Amino acid sequence: MLLSAPTWGQSAQEYYEQGMQKMEQANYAAAVNDFDAAIKMKDDDSFMYVNRGLAYHRFGEYRKAIADFKQAIKINPNAADFYYYRGVSQDSLDKHQDAVDDFNQAIRVDSKKADYYVARGHVFVKVGDYNTAISNMSFAIQLDEQHAQAHYLRGMAKFQLVDSIGACADWKQAKELGYEAASAMYDNHCGDLR
Repeated sequence: MLLSAPTWGQSAQEYYEQGMQKMEQANYAAAVNDFDAAIKMKDDDSFMYVNRGLAYHRFGEYRKAIADFKQAIKINPNAADFYYYRGVSQDSLDKHQDAVDDFNQAIRVDSKKADYYVARGHVFVKVGDYNTAISNMSFAIQLDEQHAQAHYLRGMAKFQLVDSIGACADWKQAKELGYEAASAMYDNHCGDLR
């Protein structure tokens, strides 16, 4: 774990900015250290918690990420992304209902962001509720028809429901949008439908 050397007289904002730079460099452990220092100086800034949570998430410390997202939400309960981030970490721990609850709350706060529906739909794919997954992906596609992951995941759900034609149509669209996993599915399962 890399530690950043403390600089006397640095402000919380300077530590925060250093943490953000380290996040951009994918140096997540060092970013956490900078966010720690910033939070010690200013513990009422939701963005410091959420970005430390994102750093924790990126190196697999999902429980710590969830704790930071929870604190960020406590400070700023109207930030839809904070619920979304916490939901993603919950899902990473296979806490599917908690993830869905967080995605539902994100959608209540901001119902126009396709990523929230895609994330919720992805959970439904994982738990085998394919019709609900398709509904979520279809709504996401209504919001953003260029959302490649939504097309891909809707295709996965349709494939599980033995709708090869529908699955291949979605994978083809996702492939055309540059989604690599869709290319493999399309190439492996849709040869007769080309």
